[in-house]
Amino acid sequence: MKIFRPNIYVNTVLDIDFETLKAKGIKGLLLDVDNTLKAHFDKAPEADVRGWLDDARNAGLVLCIVSNGRPARIRPFAHGLGLECVCEAMKPSRTGFLRGALALGLDIKETAVIGDQIFTDILGGNAAGALTILVKPISKDEPFYLKLKRPFEKLILTRKFIEKNRVFK
Repeated sequence: MKIFRPNIYVNTVLDIDFETLKAKGIKGLLLDVDNTLKAHFDKAPEADVRGWLDDARNAGLVLCIVSNGRPARIRPFAHGLGLECVCEAMKPSRTGFLRGALALGLDIKETAVIGDQIFTDILGGNAAGALTILVKPISKDEPFYLKLKRPFEKLILTRKFIEKNRVFK
């Protein structure tokens, strides 16, 4: 079951402390898009998330989007934010995360994977050897196939786990 458990669990990306990550040897962030940086059906992130991305860069972190989305949708989004990207990443395969770390010029152990889904972002990030950070989904408005997975994610995220491993507020 450890493969499904995030190293860190927070409410939103805004709760992530960059200095704490850097103290853990993290130099880059591999970011999911939908329900992590923006609501699933929105076209762009809110201003506070844009500011968070700028703050991450100002803290010396390098950033790359790793998404299962198609290039026609993900590339314009990523490039509009000034980010590298890996499209059609085949998450939870570790391949996309390894490609993301390579695009940033980092070893996978120097990266943190940030996403809202246990069975793609956390499973794949853990399998690749990255630090994993689970965020709560931004919106409950998401495709039905994701809604089907959410109850199983709740089984993994027991209250005991969250209290024991939560790093940030």
